[in-house]
Amino acid sequence: MIFSPDLAKLVSDGRKTATRRRRNLDNPRSPWWWHRCRYTEGQRFAVQPGRGKHRICEAVITSVREERLCEMSGLDAYREGFADLAAFRERWEAINGSYDPGETVHVIEFRKVR
Repeated sequence: MIFSPDLAKLVSDGRKTATRRRRNLDNPRSPWWWHRCRYTEGQRFAVQPGRGKHRICEAVITSVREERLCEMSGLDAYREGFADLAAFRERWEAINGSYDPGETVHVIEFRKVR
């Protein structure tokens, strides 16, 4: 799974244990297709600090679900690697271009594999 370098480092350090990903509405081959997420509970994945970069660690998925962004709590933002919901929202907008609290997203929770 691809993360920005700073967020990949948080995963590697064990300080990021969840990610929310925008659902892809157009491409059924996308891992984030709206109909289903390609990732499943128990699956291991490589943590990459950018597309085409070498893995820096591995993680195993503990939970996959869908929820609306407005359902996030402060604890969820912390699991995402942010101090609070405002920091998460700011980063979400920077990555995705917009923030719609009613948007349904894929939520993947994981733990780093030692």
